[in-house]
Amino acid sequence: MGVWQNIKDFFAESKLRKIKQDRSRKVVNYHQARDIGVIYPSENESMYILAKHFVDYLKKEHGISKVLALGYIDAKEAPFYHAHVLMHDYFTAKEVNWFGYPSGQAVDSFVARDFDILIDLSDGNNIPLRFVLERSHARFKVGRNLQRESYDLLIDMKEESTLDLYIRQMNHYLNAINHHEERQRV
Repeated sequence: MGVWQNIKDFFAESKLRKIKQDRSRKVVNYHQARDIGVIYPSENESMYILAKHFVDYLKKEHGISKVLALGYIDAKEAPFYHAHVLMHDYFTAKEVNWFGYPSGQAVDSFVARDFDILIDLSDGNNIPLRFVLERSHARFKVGRNLQRESYDLLIDMKEESTLDLYIRQMNHYLNAINHHEERQRV
């Protein structure tokens, strides 16, 4: 990591700390959720496919029709496999300023949504995705980086753990939390 990257990261962290959370927090599980947002780093085709399968899983297994995924591509142009599809969008490095702050139609419409749950599939260190996370008014934010205070539910994973394992753990907890209340109401 070079000197310029350290300077950029310093200013990005400073700007991230200044973003004020004005949202109503609420513990929400898959059974209660109607609208879910997913952010992920679209580093390669396999990550893109994994995120796409995860969105399909949420729709088919849990009947959540409103699932919107937003991927960040750390390149000026999107790769060929990353076509716009319904409820799956992305932004590129071309839409990120020097400090890592993303803008553009895809980002603005994503953060404007009132998600019941926002799921971060990144490791929590991706600056552009952290800006999206911080700006979101989602009621319940889920992630796996213990150093981030932005999450309402932290899934503690070892650094060498796979994304598949993280998703399985997260699915377990998002199925289980507050689920007893659902059974009592029926």
